[in-house]
Amino acid sequence: MNISRKTFFKKATVLSGGLFLFPAAVNLTGCSASEESVRVSASPEGTIKYNITRRLKDPGEGELLELDNRGSKILLIRNKGNSFTALNPVCTHKGCEVIKRKDFIECPCHGSEFDLGGKVLKGPADEPLLSFRTEFDGKNTVTIFLK
Repeated sequence: MNISRKTFFKKATVLSGGLFLFPAAVNLTGCSASEESVRVSASPEGTIKYNITRRLKDPGEGELLELDNRGSKILLIRNKGNSFTALNPVCTHKGCEVIKRKDFIECPCHGSEFDLGGKVLKGPADEPLLSFRTEFDGKNTVTIFLK
């Protein structure tokens, strides 16, 4: 098959552009922080008042909160009864953002695992996730104390 030089470069340009843009398209369709998290604001005193959603009605369910005025995140998990755990979702090993699984929390970078309270189950992390005090009003509002 003989093709002209002009046709070859035209096809090569289209193909290379497609190869360049394909990974970007894949990343755009993946899970982004804005799709996974809920934006919240902290008060100047360092508290977050969060109205729980249907996601947090059962024990073990979690919600990733993104603090729009601080640039950080909180992983909020419902425990048994009317208690909640609020964790910094940054692995204590190398600083990767952890992922909440059904019954544990996992660091996708190096395989550390934590229980839903933030305690280390499996290394290489050897320190628990940073936790924050919470209060639940018994109805639908959880207060998270960042200070």
